[in-house]
Order: sequence, then structure tokens, then C-alpha cells
Amino acid sequence: MARRAVLEAFEPATAAAFDHLLSDPDFMGPERQPGVAVYHSPSVSVEVALDPRDGVLTLVSCQVGSHYYRAELSCLYVGAGLGAAQDVHRSARTTHELTKSLASQARALDQLLPHLLGPQRDDLLRGCHGR
Repeated sequence: MARRAVLEAFEPATAAAFDHLLSDPDFMGPERQPGVAVYHSPSVSVEVALDPRDGVLTLVSCQVGSHYYRAELSCLYVGAGLGAAQDVHRSARTTHELTKSLASQARALDQLLPHLLGPQRDDLLRGCHGR
């Protein structure tokens, strides 16, 4: 029962946490599927997903040269020196945990985005690719 409530709450909770990205004219989206929302800009793609086992998972993708890198938000957050992995909450067993985790990940992404537009982007993505 709680699982269904979490899935039903995912779309509006994700919009509340991440739709502020759309205030940047370069961001588009989100593209939605059940349990997934994807936001795009010319330089970065952000996929927010609800995983039944792992909770909320945010993946950041960028093209670096001829390679396409995809990395989990908490790895990039730590790699950029912004804080510990535990600062980026993932649990989503209840709607309260879902909302808390989405807010935490949106804050982490906001802090990370300037690093993804700066000179350390390539090293961050290479270091966290596939993690």
C-alpha cells in the first residue's frame, strides 16, 4: 500500500523539487514515464528515478568529447567537494521520505550545476561514470 502511495506521489513531488530547473531557459522537460522524470539542457541531462530497491536515484549525463558519461548525483556531489554522500538522501519507503529525498537531491544538484559548467566537469564525470 505504501509503495503505491509513493509511486503516485512521485510525479507531483518531483515537479515540486525539480521544476525550478525550467526557470533556466536552457532547460527543457521534464519527459515523464511512471517513476521517471528527465530534464535536459544542451550541456547536461538530469534523470530522477524512483527505484523500488534503492529509493530516489538522480543520474547526471553529459557528453565529454566523443564520450557520453553518466554518473550518480551523490558521487558527483562528493567529487566536487560539496559534502558527504550521506547529505544526498535516497530513501523513499514513505511519501514523507520521498519528499525529503527529492528536496535533498534538488539542493545537491543546484550546488553541483556550477561545477558541471566549469573546468572540473570532465574529471568529475570521468571519475563517477558508472557509479
